Amino acid sequence: MMLSWKAGLSEAIQFIFNVGAVFFNLIFINMLRREYFHLNMRIILALNALSLIVAQLSALLSDNIIDHLPYDMANAKSFIDVMRDTALNVNTFMVVPLVGERIVASFSSRRYETLGRPWYMFYALSFVSLSWILNALAAFYTEDILRNFDLTGHLAKLRPEAEGNKYWLVLYYGAGGAVNIISVLIFIGLYKYNQYRYERGMDLNHHSLSLRYQLAENVRTGKQLMPVAFLTSVTQTFYGFVLTGAVWSAFTSEFMEAMLLIIPPTCAVTATLTPLVHIWFHDTMRRSILSSLQIEHSHTSHCQVEGLDGKNLIVEKNDTPAVHFQMLTKSWL
Repeated sequence: MMLSWKAGLSEAIQFIFNVGAVFFNLIFINMLRREYFHLNMRIILALNALSLIVAQLSALLSDNIIDHLPYDMANAKSFIDVMRDTALNVNTFMVVPLVGERIVASFSSRRYETLGRPWYMFYALSFVSLSWILNALAAFYTEDILRNFDLTGHLAKLRPEAEGNKYWLVLYYGAGGAVNIISVLIFIGLYKYNQYRYERGMDLNHHSLSLRYQLAENVRTGKQLMPVAFLTSVTQTFYGFVLTGAVWSAFTSEFMEAMLLIIPPTCAVTATLTPLVHIWFHDTMRRSILSSLQIEHSHTSHCQVEGLDGKNLIVEKNDTPAVHFQMLTKSWL
């Protein structure tokens, strides 16, 4: 009886956040049409949001709809579960192109606008396409392992027919956990590096306006992406730890049953929080643009900002920061 109400609570939480994840990720994809991010970053974040939409929509169909239908849809459920696991794993490894983009932006700040659009977009799209293929294979084996757990005894055990997959599982999730941890450390390191360079140029003698703006963007983007990288890292690393321990009979059946109730809603909550972090930063983006430009307000209805070509740009004080951003994104050189 206790397990029954716990299962109901788990499913209710999962349903709410599955719907929320799909809804807020769609809102975030719509936000990416605006020029608050470099085009490279917008493409990567859109692909990341798309993977979360696929994952949580699949979870919604499998756990909240198909399980309650009076029909035998085992094959459809199995396919949808593989899609869910594939999308979640793709989301985990999206941190790789994100880190790559941050490295390019941090160490090529002066030439970032001209340095990377075509080749980096090609790299990101190729990586994500390959990631979907490889993670689909990984998800197939993961689902096979999940279907072959024996929870009838004291310890959770893997049935003999799935024993061969456990070595692959340890390697896969071990590598994924290492990638996540290293990526979070790189994010922190890049944030500190860009913050140091930005603060070093506070007297405006070291940096031009365009470079100073790019450094401010690097600091702001680093702040914005670190929570996302941390959320993804913690959730997927924990999931991999539980599965890896379970295949080696390290946990009791009762513990595994509890984890099967905790992990799905946890993934749904993470998928909802990820776009909310970006949406919450929306106003911060606007304020960051103005502060990085260091606009001196006059007593008139207009103010002057030094342009990228050395000429003064006359803009209205009441214009949104998006106007200043659009002027700068024409060229950051």
